[in-house]
Amino acid sequence: MSSRLLRRAGPRVSLPSNRRDSRTELCGPRRARGPRRPGPASTSSIGPSPFVPSGRTLSSSSSSPSPPLRVGVRVGAGGPSCSAAATESTSSYREKSLVTIEWPQLCQYVAGFAATSLGQRELCTNLHPPETERAALAMIRQTRAIQLMQEEYVAEIDFGGIQTLEAELALKRVTRGGMLNGGELLAVASLIRGSQRVSRKIRECASQAEKEGNEAMVDGLRPISDVFATFDVPFGVATDIVAKLDEDSGSVRESASDDVRRAAGRVRTLENRLRSILKNWGDAIEEQGGRLCVVLGMGVSPPKGSVMVGGRIGGAAVIEPPAAVNINNDLVQARSELKAAEDAVLWALTKTVERAERDTANVGCLTRCLSAVVWLDGVNAKYRFGGWISGTLVTEFSQFRKTGRARGGKKGGAAGRKMAEAGEGGDDWLVMIRKLRHPLLMARYLLNKGESSGNRPSETGTTAVAPASSQGKRLPGWRKEKSSSDSSDESDSDEDSLPPPVPIDILVERGTKGVVITGPNTGGKTAALKALGLAVSMAKCGIPVPSEAPVRMPCFDAVYADIGDEQSLSASLSTFSGHLRRIEGLREESTGKSLVLLDELGTGTDAIDGAALGIALMNTFARDGPGGSGLTLASTHHSVLTSLKYQGETGVFENASVEFDEVNLQPTYKLIWGVPGRSCALNIAERLDVDADIVQQARSLLGRDATEVDEQLVRLEALRKREEDIRSDIRKLQRAQKRVEGSIVSAR
Repeated sequence: MSSRLLRRAGPRVSLPSNRRDSRTELCGPRRARGPRRPGPASTSSIGPSPFVPSGRTLSSSSSSPSPPLRVGVRVGAGGPSCSAAATESTSSYREKSLVTIEWPQLCQYVAGFAATSLGQRELCTNLHPPETERAALAMIRQTRAIQLMQEEYVAEIDFGGIQTLEAELALKRVTRGGMLNGGELLAVASLIRGSQRVSRKIRECASQAEKEGNEAMVDGLRPISDVFATFDVPFGVATDIVAKLDEDSGSVRESASDDVRRAAGRVRTLENRLRSILKNWGDAIEEQGGRLCVVLGMGVSPPKGSVMVGGRIGGAAVIEPPAAVNINNDLVQARSELKAAEDAVLWALTKTVERAERDTANVGCLTRCLSAVVWLDGVNAKYRFGGWISGTLVTEFSQFRKTGRARGGKKGGAAGRKMAEAGEGGDDWLVMIRKLRHPLLMARYLLNKGESSGNRPSETGTTAVAPASSQGKRLPGWRKEKSSSDSSDESDSDEDSLPPPVPIDILVERGTKGVVITGPNTGGKTAALKALGLAVSMAKCGIPVPSEAPVRMPCFDAVYADIGDEQSLSASLSTFSGHLRRIEGLREESTGKSLVLLDELGTGTDAIDGAALGIALMNTFARDGPGGSGLTLASTHHSVLTSLKYQGETGVFENASVEFDEVNLQPTYKLIWGVPGRSCALNIAERLDVDADIVQQARSLLGRDATEVDEQLVRLEALRKREEDIRSDIRKLQRAQKRVEGSIVSAR
């Protein structure tokens, strides 16, 4: 049966592409009877998945490792198929969390890179992160296959001219026994021709890899080549349709049959006779109710016995002279005969399509064409979107627990973190994502700067972008990246000067179960949580992550997020109650392999009670099994939660903070690891020239211990900044050294 839709695709946003299916190869303007085409990410186009005849499973190849193809297409893990995930309840906290981290908005951006209407619709509605590592790796291999095609063979997949939406409606009408009009038949022909063109391109690449004896390339292409390996497209059906229908108007050609030729000739003869008669009464000839009439000017008397058809402003009259009445009667009959002859041709072509679809030797071949094309378009769109945001394709996942090595033997702490920031020592890290840019902020920045034109879908649905050069490396972008030291204000509403998102590092050591993020408001804590949630979901769906390579992360089975305020007066929920209700709900669904994101943990109630509850929740989520998590990140203003790092087993909890520039009194949005955030309120008050006595009194109320802790944190931040400057200088010297060495080698 058709897959149920979990939710609408979210609010409409500006997309990299807002166009219809191109028809450069087969079809011109549609006939008036044809269905309207929705926009690429219009929520009004979201409806039930395509038709499913009796839940029939249609396999493209008995030897293909991909799951069977179904009519209800979904851009899923194993190929074009229906998704079991689409039958989950919309009340699931897994689904609510995807909305919370703004996954539907990201899907709409990805859908903007699809070349077909159904590809765009499916990406908006049915792109869900898989739960298992096996399914996630399958989706990654699909994107990798597209990458290899463009890298090794510069083979772009052309979806131009494939009218998927009209073809879907046409096949649905065929299954119900209806007659297809010219536009619908041409849509079916476009599907057949387009799928054959796509299939041929994929087979050529796979064949070339086999001839070269490149087994790695053959295996890399297999996720898509196996789907099209035994693709039997009824090309004769498309040839017959195009031979009998005009590709521009969709009308039946006179050469389609002898009956059409005779009827069209008679209609043409009668029309010529009528025009020659009517010219004697004036040059203004028009058709009224299927009959040719003449318009008489004001003051001109109509001939005796004329039929008054209508009038015009100014006294002009529309008449049918007596000599034209019988010929018009014959014309009406001839046109009726022509319509019957044309309908006979359309019925014959419809039966041809029906026979091809129901052929016992190739049952559902047209349905499989549609499913495969839409699925492949979705995979291609994910690759192109990843390239647009300069993303890195995650090709493997790290494990939650490391075996065969003592925990104390890993290179953790400050030394290990330096290696991770340099892209080394990846085996010692559970999560290592360097220079991660918030995907949505990155997309909005690119659109705002007008830099999407280099990779905006072209009129043929292809892109001229070069692929990545090797596995796990960054997909090339189409712009010059700004320095990673550039800062941005994610809350900046000035669209004319929208800065790029500030890159952050997510570096979590293996064995760490919880991270407490502290720091001032508007510092980027919430954005960091959402960026990680989106990055994990993108990686599992085979969408390149906007960060530097390599990227390491485990395959979390789900992302659960408590971000935002669920206050509800109608449900008698306060801010605090709303948070607790959502946290308890997601805790019931989470497992020891889930990623849990908690924003403003412990807020909305008494500070002491809230901090105690926050500590208890973090300890609970640190457990394995149901109700626990693989990793929990929590932002909070309760500094007491940072003491978790120093309690119990070492390494279970880690601290991080968002940086604040006290000189300019604004956040830098950088995420600092290993250092808890400190209160900047008194220092800010002092810089804003608040009365010195008030500031001093506040400091005395805090006590000497709090003041000393704050001073120690200041010294730690100063040392960290100095270390960063030194490392930056070292990297510059290393790059200069490589350039000099390269010049020496070239000179030799």
